Amino acid sequence: MAYLLVIVVEPLADLAVLAGAKGMHRLKGGAIWDRRLYHPA
Repeated sequence: MAYLLVIVVEPLADLAVLAGAKGMHRLKGGAIWDRRLYHPA
């Protein structure tokens, strides 16, 4: 039963993380994120 729960929950968690990352990219501070990703200190 626990194994089945992991199989069902993990893809949903992955999609939630991807959706969150996509949502953060759309924030007004998106340029700050891009600068930090592509031009690290």
